[in-house]
Amino acid sequence: MKTALIFLLFALPSLSFSQMVNNVPLKDIDAEYVEFYALGKPFDGRGPKVYLYVNYGQERSRLLLRRPEEFVMKDDYGIEMLFNTEIDCLNFMVKIGYELVSRIERISDGSSISFFLMKKIKVEKKN
Repeated sequence: MKTALIFLLFALPSLSFSQMVNNVPLKDIDAEYVEFYALGKPFDGRGPKVYLYVNYGQERSRLLLRRPEEFVMKDDYGIEMLFNTEIDCLNFMVKIGYELVSRIERISDGSSISFFLMKKIKVEKKN
């Protein structure tokens, strides 16, 4: 019984998992549209992974950086979230309440990066 209670104490916080960008929970972002892109993480023995970068119009503290911290998706512990592929990122964004509007291909430093424009799905409130 004690083991079950201890397990619940540690498991419950993970059930209330929320994602953050620039230390703002996604659910609190007051923006109808967001743009995201994924950039690869160097091979670390677990296979290739990508970071998810979300732009909702937030201020940038540094200009012209390839990997601005203000855009990195983090979990509620402040740890950068890793995804398998761009499609994994897209499926994640859809799962948390966004729909794909368009995909834009941009060239930066001779390489192509896909940007995804997403719209927050409005949930109608019941009276």
